[in-house]
Amino acid sequence: MALAGAWTTQVMANSAAQSIVSAIRRGDCDKAIKAVNDSMNAKDAQVDFVAGRMVDEGVCVREDSASAADYYKRSLELGERNSALDYGAKIGLGEGAKQSYEQAGEVCRTGGLDVGGQLSSYSLGYACTVRGLAGKLMRENFLKGAVIPGGGSAVVSFNPADGTMHIRSLPRVGRSDAEIGSNLRRPVMDARVEIEKYWQQALAQVPKPDPSRLDHKSIDLPLDVEMTIENGRDARATSTGTLLQGEIVRENR
Repeated sequence: MALAGAWTTQVMANSAAQSIVSAIRRGDCDKAIKAVNDSMNAKDAQVDFVAGRMVDEGVCVREDSASAADYYKRSLELGERNSALDYGAKIGLGEGAKQSYEQAGEVCRTGGLDVGGQLSSYSLGYACTVRGLAGKLMRENFLKGAVIPGGGSAVVSFNPADGTMHIRSLPRVGRSDAEIGSNLRRPVMDARVEIEKYWQQALAQVPKPDPSRLDHKSIDLPLDVEMTIENGRDARATSTGTLLQGEIVRENR
């Protein structure tokens, strides 16, 4: 289950990707975009992964789900295994690629899901797509700092055939400041409630699968809920960036 949030540590160990993430955390979108563009010809898998997350979630640039798929695909081709789960979800959603749960499953398996082959590629692709969209919704909507980096993984057990989901483990969440006259610091959110809410939203939004092709078996799925580039969310409302011919460009307003 180490894949959930594992790219955070890997990215921070990569100097080019680290400079991009650090700039985003400081709110310096111009520097982040320049760092991405300067690395576009370096064939850096982790830079492509970070760029994919930026355009996928509208961090510092205009949101472009289809273009994000291209970054994830290239990152995977360059050897970034974690990109397989994001790219597989894009295939399952039909964003930037022809919609196919079968192909999505094959890609997601290369990312470490169901390596034992308990599920068919179709069922795995459906599960991976729900997982990917749910994680994106959580990263976009959780309060900043709600999830403590490295504070444990969120893992759910999902049965594709009947749609049931059970939470197996929760991430550590931050705590609010203590109220006056009290030493009690309450969690900033109920992680269980929030995960269930966004999982249900993802189930409702993904393309409807063929029920006859879904396996009645459960699979454990790690959720990537750590918002490594969360500070960039502050720039989304005013950002006019766009993706052009493999470069991230922030247009002048």
